[in-house]
Amino acid sequence: HRDLRAWREADGVRRQVIAMCSEERVRKDFAFCDQAQRAAASACRNLAEGFARYRHADFARFVTIAYASLTELLDSLDEARIKGYLSATAHEELNQAVQAAMRTAGALRSYLQRTPTPK
Repeated sequence: HRDLRAWREADGVRRQVIAMCSEERVRKDFAFCDQAQRAAASACRNLAEGFARYRHADFARFVTIAYASLTELLDSLDEARIKGYLSATAHEELNQAVQAAMRTAGALRSYLQRTPTPK
């Protein structure tokens, strides 16, 4: 699963969220950090689990869950901006990284949905 572009992009986002939540003033907001880190981790974990399912339909279902977790993370980024945890520039950069991961996951899902599972 680590070779999947979708997973690598989601992992990059996860690492950025972990870094944001390790900053002292952000770290004190336990509920925010827990939620944001769970959403970021969920994207990676669902891509990994789906990959291990082998069947395209099953894999596509897990990619859909990963996509939804990334969408949830977008809301966490908006909250981080409102709370002053991210500058406008940092918010935009992380937002773009999440959206890129979503596009890649969406493309993977489309591929899985339109092609049969190889024998």
